Amino acid sequence: MARQNVSPKLHRNRGFTILEATVAMFTLLVCALIFAGTIPIANKSRGKAQNANVALSLAKKQLETLKHLGYANNIPSQLKASALIDSVTPVNMNTAIYYGPPGTMGYEFSNADDGVNDSAKKLLPNGRSFVRITNVNIDLKQVEVVVFWTEGSNNRFVKLSTRIANL
Repeated sequence: MARQNVSPKLHRNRGFTILEATVAMFTLLVCALIFAGTIPIANKSRGKAQNANVALSLAKKQLETLKHLGYANNIPSQLKASALIDSVTPVNMNTAIYYGPPGTMGYEFSNADDGVNDSAKKLLPNGRSFVRITNVNIDLKQVEVVVFWTEGSNNRFVKLSTRIANL
């Protein structure tokens, strides 16, 4: 049997050098740090989106319930009896949440929590919610629902409105 000569060149190219391994580890570390740096931003964005979804859901539920009550029952005493507002006394929304022009009045439903509608105070940071009902004409009411919350030092709100006719 003849002995085969192994070329020294082939023997050296079989593995990685320490420099190649170091560069690969450094690249992997940079990628891991970039990925780890995005996690807090993603969590903050997710929290903001969740608050907006909760507020929109609260406003939609309240508006649908008010539409279901009909034209005749959209008065403060009926809304209070149905546990849809906290009090029959209107609140100045401009003073309470800096919403609308001075003197904008609405009925707060931040604490109202029945089987259908949830409480904005329980579900949102500094959550407050209001209903404004205005008579557009003799057989038409404008119903506006505003859900307000804070994110850090920023005030956010969702506003939905509809008209209810006396049919």
